[in-house]
Amino acid sequence: MTDFFIKLLEVCPTTQDVCKLTRLSWSTVNSIMVSAVERGMLRRTTDSIDYLRIDEKSSQKGHSYVTILADIASFQVLDLVKERKLTAAQDLIEILSPKQRQSVKAVAMDMWLAFMRAARQYVPQAAIMHDKFHVSKYLRDAVITVRKQEHRRLSQQGASPFTGSKCVWLKI
Repeated sequence: MTDFFIKLLEVCPTTQDVCKLTRLSWSTVNSIMVSAVERGMLRRTTDSIDYLRIDEKSSQKGHSYVTILADIASFQVLDLVKERKLTAAQDLIEILSPKQRQSVKAVAMDMWLAFMRAARQYVPQAAIMHDKFHVSKYLRDAVITVRKQEHRRLSQQGASPFTGSKCVWLKI
């Protein structure tokens, strides 16, 4: 059952989202997460790591985050820190041995620049991969911005073909 909650914590943006889905209190869900991290820390090895994941989770109500470093292949949390900034990402990758850092082939992350900088600095040979959710959100936001700009520009010249088409563009 704990594995189910861990999967929910991985896919949900915040701990609060897991609470809503499971109807459990925040402290219960948080204690499940803390226990899972502790178990993962005990299982850590010095073996090579091919694929890393660096991600942030909302750790408390509000905007308090933890940054998590995980081995994708073994589903193990390697470490976490209680902040979301460049130095946190750097500190996490630094916990890996030089051998482990050299073995990393790719790092999965959202499109946050600090995560990309840390990966380029400490595992420059690794490809940076972004999940399709973040890529599609980024592209959708770009389409919306361009649609608004063009609608304004064309409206000033007369009638805009974008009038009444907002819903069509949002479905892309």
